[in-house]
Amino acid sequence: MSSSANTIPSLPPPLTIPQLTLLLSQTQDDQLVHGSIIKHFPRHNAYLHPDAQDAHGPPFATPIGVSLFPSLFPRRLFQQALDLQTSWNELYAKVAVDEDWLQEVLGELIKEDELCSVLWDIHLRAKCARQERCGAELEQRLEMMVLRSDYMIGCERAGAGESDLLELKQVEVNTIACAGACHGNRVADMHRHFARMGRYDTDSIQPPTSSATSPERQDLKPTSDIPPQPSVYTPQNLPLNTTLPSLVSALATAHAAYGNTFYPSTTTATHPPETCILLLTQPHNINPSDEVPFSTSLWSRTPSIPTFHVVFPSPTLLTTTSLDPETGILRYTPPFGTKRYEVSVVYYRAGFQTHEYDDEDGVEARVLFESSRAIACPSVLGQLAGSKVVQSALTRREELVHFLGKTRENKNNETEKKNRNKDEMEKEKENMINNLLTATMPIHPLTSPAGLSIIFALKNSTISPSSWILKSATAEGGGHCVFGSDILSALHEMEEDEMSCGVIMKRIRAPEGVENVLVMPTQGEVWRGGVVSEVGVWGCCLFRRRDVGASGVVGGGHRGEDVASEAAGEGDGEEEGDGDDGGTAIILLNEVAGWSVRTKPADVDEISVVKGYGAFDSVVLVEDEVFVRSCEGNIRNR
Repeated sequence: MSSSANTIPSLPPPLTIPQLTLLLSQTQDDQLVHGSIIKHFPRHNAYLHPDAQDAHGPPFATPIGVSLFPSLFPRRLFQQALDLQTSWNELYAKVAVDEDWLQEVLGELIKEDELCSVLWDIHLRAKCARQERCGAELEQRLEMMVLRSDYMIGCERAGAGESDLLELKQVEVNTIACAGACHGNRVADMHRHFARMGRYDTDSIQPPTSSATSPERQDLKPTSDIPPQPSVYTPQNLPLNTTLPSLVSALATAHAAYGNTFYPSTTTATHPPETCILLLTQPHNINPSDEVPFSTSLWSRTPSIPTFHVVFPSPTLLTTTSLDPETGILRYTPPFGTKRYEVSVVYYRAGFQTHEYDDEDGVEARVLFESSRAIACPSVLGQLAGSKVVQSALTRREELVHFLGKTRENKNNETEKKNRNKDEMEKEKENMINNLLTATMPIHPLTSPAGLSIIFALKNSTISPSSWILKSATAEGGGHCVFGSDILSALHEMEEDEMSCGVIMKRIRAPEGVENVLVMPTQGEVWRGGVVSEVGVWGCCLFRRRDVGASGVVGGGHRGEDVASEAAGEGDGEEEGDGDDGGTAIILLNEVAGWSVRTKPADVDEISVVKGYGAFDSVVLVEDEVFVRSCEGNIRNR
């Protein structure tokens, strides 16, 4: 592509050392004021502070990694990611209630993977307890999922080519303890505020009047004669981010749905009195600034929704919670008081790592919660639906048809039937499936025929290991992937039973030339250069199983009391499928809940902002042509 006359200046614009110092200071001020920080325990976070492994002392905090500028992202692909989310929500809700399908797909993992095995056992124990208590109660069982679908820009060759080579490609779908909502929201707000103030126009960044110590770094040049740059960093190009309020609203809706399901005669409030939400967090939690805003916002609603942070696992958890064996009511007594609350929602920001189930504290607490009638966010099956083996299965068209291929038949809304014929609705489903498949990447269990074929080709050097990633099938939280030449060594060291616990995925090739300035305090550096970003789109889905006599509705925008009344069986009702399509979820709420961005240096394999290699970011949306020209300009100016 010719780019002589249409070349645009490098983005982000080059900064003088005084300009960088000022922008860095303003960014850090914003982070400290708004609590965009990470908490450190010297003894428990040696990976962040290796020299402090044996240190004693109080916890302390530092600003979390952040970008100084929003990263360029094609507007078309960003909108595509948002448009896909309600389809992913619907798909994973249906997967989460299809026990037989999950058992078939996860069969080897249940036998060999420690986490999957213990979770499946918890599911079976809780299922048995619910059935013994009251089979009819299962009809009313509500479940919730907060999902985050992560994407990268895919490009078929190194360097940005023609705009039609840019594709949206999915990295993974997270179904439990999704992190980054609050941090992502804050950095997007900060970038929009700076854009309104003109902070990203280099001619308007005034150097400090007094001398300042410049941050040490290797890439920024102290150039004092940089011409003004035309700016794409306008508020119009920086999308509004409402992830935190959207997720809080969804939790409040689930809370109200619980009340209206089990206390339909309650009319004085949207929820019965003495009811609360439990937010489960890990011990020695280093990320409270991404969790506390949830409880603060829920407590601040009118009427207030009591929300308590509870450490999972912990020895005291089984003493502060109890289950009524006859009704399935889960009760919680806060440690600072005697009031007992009925639990409406259990929201997991913990419970996704094997060591959390090493003793009875974690296992028995999870069985207790899963056996109750409280809304699990997610259920055990919802958590297992996020495994990489399930992700692999859902790249096959026949599996998507199994869950999504049947036409929704609205049995109550006659106007809908008149306005839309069956062919139109079938076409809509076909388009949904095609759109989902277009975004997926090849990913295969290591023991599958495709996986074994790839391993054989890697060992015989007929394909390059640089094009693949070796992943754990169930591990979450970053640091569980193997890249490049290390793949062969990892495969060589694997025992036979370990093979069933891994997957191999085609690596997404990001375009060259996207640049940004990242501040990574735990690495002690300000860094400018080529970057790769992951955009995570958040979704919320509230649903229940379609059991004997059950009826319900599909959400797609329903909120608050409407959803709550529908959960109680008072809505018009629309069922998903006709019983033979694998979909048994009655969806009450299905919404896009915002987005977040994480960005890393291009030569770093894996993103983990909390562990220090990466930064929270936001996006400045541009047309494909502008994105390509900017990348070309950055490559040329290196």
